[in-house]
Amino acid sequence: MTGFLTEPALTGSLQTGMSIFLRCEHIVKVYGERVVLPGVSLEPPQGGVTALLGASGCGKTTLLNILAGFVRPDSGEVTLRGRICSRPGPDRGVVFQDSALFPWLDARDNVALGLRAGGASRKRAADKAEEWLERVGLADCAERFPAALSGGQRQRVALARALALEPEVLLMDEPFAALDAMTREQMQILLASLQERLHMTVLLVTHDMAEACLLADVALVMGTGRGIVRGMSIRDARPRDMTDSSFAANLTGIRRLMSEAAAG
Repeated sequence: MTGFLTEPALTGSLQTGMSIFLRCEHIVKVYGERVVLPGVSLEPPQGGVTALLGASGCGKTTLLNILAGFVRPDSGEVTLRGRICSRPGPDRGVVFQDSALFPWLDARDNVALGLRAGGASRKRAADKAEEWLERVGLADCAERFPAALSGGQRQRVALARALALEPEVLLMDEPFAALDAMTREQMQILLASLQERLHMTVLLVTHDMAEACLLADVALVMGTGRGIVRGMSIRDARPRDMTDSSFAANLTGIRRLMSEAAAG
């Protein structure tokens, strides 16, 4: 079994006064003869941001897909507030690297689609979709189709679509990786602001160590075929300054963990 190998403050269940919120227990996933997840256990802190880092193919996205209910583990289980999560549900919102918007729907209808599927009336879904488009800075883009939106705007619509369902957990799979540097920075600032206001529990898969330092309360490093092998807390208050000495120290710490994970 793999799990946290560092300080106990990294696990949500060990935080003073907190009950277990989201838990992965002994998650195993094997594809053919390749063991992707060898028995991963994870308890991210409620109301915080947990970044999952590691080399390509180490199992980050597989673990996120299991948390989302898109992939079934070969053994182990995911629970949220004690409920077993074996399939997708509105309690877990997902934002992909590709916005995955429906090209034949405008921004408003893309955001409203999940609300409608959950039983909301057309008017209620449209009103809430417009509310969330405004929150992500796209109030004037409700009637635009994905082809008429920039990459950053499409990701904002995808974020609004996930958050409109008011999920208890937001799962993000390298959501800003395909964006240019300026747009990526804008999206990071937006996510940090929304997380701070809404106290969301976020799991963020990223290859970007600076992004993890900027956004995460906990950074976890996965090793190929070994699950979570290293981890550290980042206790600096947000918003964080990338020119600050403490940011540089945290970035150095993550680089060290990544190097140790790569070395085995």
